[in-house]
Amino acid sequence: MRKLVFGLGMSAAMLFTGGIGFAAPFMCDSKPLLDATPDDISRMDNFYTSRTRGLGAALAAESDAEQKIVSELFESGLAPVDETLLPGNYECRTIKMGGISPLVVYSWFRCEIRPEEAVYTIRKTTGSQNFFGVLRKRNDLFVYQGASSYGYEDGVRLYGDDEERNQVGCLSAVTKGNRHFILELPFPRFESYHDVIELRPVN
Repeated sequence: MRKLVFGLGMSAAMLFTGGIGFAAPFMCDSKPLLDATPDDISRMDNFYTSRTRGLGAALAAESDAEQKIVSELFESGLAPVDETLLPGNYECRTIKMGGISPLVVYSWFRCEIRPEEAVYTIRKTTGSQNFFGVLRKRNDLFVYQGASSYGYEDGVRLYGDDEERNQVGCLSAVTKGNRHFILELPFPRFESYHDVIELRPVN
């Protein structure tokens, strides 16, 4: 337990301003957002505060297994996204840090990333809570702008349809050169301080 807590604590400290090796090209901010609300601009400009609060809250989690999942995602400091590896079908799971509970790791569902003109789309296709949005390149990472939806609803929701559904965030690679990514959502509107969507390719 002590080792896991130390690992999470180091992750929170090292990733506060972008992480190990995260120089200016990796900074996640609001500049690439299009027609974003003031609230969403603020959420993005406070991205690293959200991440640090989330990782700090995860230190109080009772589950060693869940702490290990988070620690392994962040311990290497994250990496640039290789754009050629993005398109495809993925297993994805949501990790909520802070807020109602210190740490909650949900089951795996399905997501997909598809190339479009000058952007990529990302969509969670199964589960009770889903999302759809656009990924725009921002130096070595991708900025996300989308909206949440529920599994019982027809179709997808788009950013701006309902401000309560709006989502913003950044997509990074967990390790360089691999199709293993995390989409981080700063200061979600409900339940948590910081959400992480882990994506790994479908076997």
